[in-house]
This record gives sequence, structure tokens and C-alpha cells, in this order.
Amino acid sequence: MHSIKDLKKRISIIKVIQQTTQAMQIVSAVKLRRVQEAIQNQKPYTMEILNLMKKLVPFSEAQEERSLTHRGKLSIFQDLSCLLVLFSSNRGLCGSFNTNLFKETQQWIRENQVEKLSLAFIGGKGYEFFKKKEFPIEAYFTEIGEKIDSDQAQLLASELIERYTSGKFDRIYLVYNEFKNAISQKVRIHLFLPFQFEDENLEEQPSVFMVEPSGKAILNALIEENFKHQIFRILLESRASEYGARTTAMESASQNARDTMQMLQLSYNKQRQAGITRELTEMIAGSESQKN
Repeated sequence: MHSIKDLKKRISIIKVIQQTTQAMQIVSAVKLRRVQEAIQNQKPYTMEILNLMKKLVPFSEAQEERSLTHRGKLSIFQDLSCLLVLFSSNRGLCGSFNTNLFKETQQWIRENQVEKLSLAFIGGKGYEFFKKKEFPIEAYFTEIGEKIDSDQAQLLASELIERYTSGKFDRIYLVYNEFKNAISQKVRIHLFLPFQFEDENLEEQPSVFMVEPSGKAILNALIEENFKHQIFRILLESRASEYGARTTAMESASQNARDTMQMLQLSYNKQRQAGITRELTEMIAGSESQKN
């Protein structure tokens, strides 16, 4: 059994830990609200770009060999080189945010058995985990910092497009946590390049449309803009998932600290009361012995 001095010391330490986890919970919750607003603000623009792209695909010319888009179903992975880009966090204390990401990535790799596979990373936790594995590392994008903006998204989109159009990779996938709510995130493995159009989702070319300078020129401009906003959206989704997971983890840690502190306080009170009772008993016993 711990002494009263040890219990007081442990209670003080846990109180400091609880204050820290509560502060982290509040900060993460505030950041989460800001990112959620940014996600909602960019959604209408992104959806309108996709709608315009579907309308303009029938005006484009025959598909080129290294076209950024693909119509219909993609071929199997045989003899194709693939790049997986993982969006992890730079810091820990965010529950299963990174663990689930790594687990789903490894499962996807086992199921698809891609022979020519490389990995790229946004976030230090993913890089630290997979650098110990046998997979080739293509890039570690350290320039993506705490603050997300469209310039970072443009830079990352341009680098990935260059790796695809140069022929270095035949497919590029983005692996990230899709934000549902503060306690729920789902890992998504999203085909980034080539951008896939399903034929049944395309609109037929209307006879009254006039497109200038050309359907292909406008479509290419929209495609590049769409790629930038895809990256921006996924960066926001991943960051919102991280903040949501950290808020939930810190809330749970704060509750555990409260429970532990209550348990220690109860033990402290019991020992203190036992000490007082013992002292009173000794005083009464001494008083009685003097009378006799």
C-alpha cells in the first residue's frame, strides 16, 4: 500500500496530466471546427468543376496515351507501376488515426500484389513507419506543414502530375482518412491519376453547345484545377480526421485521469482517516493508562 506522501505526489502528477489533456482537447476541437468550415466552403466549387468536366468530355478528342483522364474500366495491375501517397500525421496522441491508415495500406498491398510499387508520404508518422519496411520510398513531402493552403495543394498536385505524365508511374493512389465526425474516420484509397470517368456517368454531347477555344483546351484546364482541389480537399479531410481523433483521444485521457484521481483520492482519504483514528486510539489508551 502506498504511503500518504506517495498518494499526494501521484494525485498532483495526474492533476497536471489532466490539465494538459484538457487543454489539448480544447485546442484540437477549435482547430477541427475551422477545418470543417473550410471543407464545407470548398465543396460547392469542387462539385461544379466535376459537373463541367462531365459535360465537356464528349467534346474532347481521342484519348492520348498518357492522358490525365480515363474513360471506362481500368486494366488490372499486371506490369503497371503504382505510387501510393499516404496522408498521415506529424504528431501522435491521435488515437487510431495513423494505425488504421497503416493497416489498410498494408492490406491493400497484400490483396493487389502490385510488383512495381512505391510509396510517398505527407506526414512524418507514415514515413517513420514504412521506412523500416521493404517498399521503395519515392518522396517525403515535408513542405506540407500545419497550415494548409491552396498553394501547397497546387505544388503537390503538380509534382504528382509530373510523375504520371513522364511515365514514371501508371497509376497514383491517395491513401487518407475521410472525415465523418469527431469520433469516426474511414480510410479511403482513392485513384488520383488517371482521373477515371465511367461512361454511364457522362452526359451526351448536346447539339446546341458551342465550346471555344475547344472542348479539349477547356477540359484540360478544368482537369488541372480539379486535381488541385482534390488534393486540397483530401489534405483538409485528413487534417479534420486527425483533429477529431485527437479530440476524442484527449477526452478519453482526461476522463481516465479523473477516474484515477478519484480512486487515489479515496485511498488517500481512507489512509488519512485511518491515521487519525489510530492517533485518537493511542491518545485514549494513554489517557486511560494514566488514570489507572
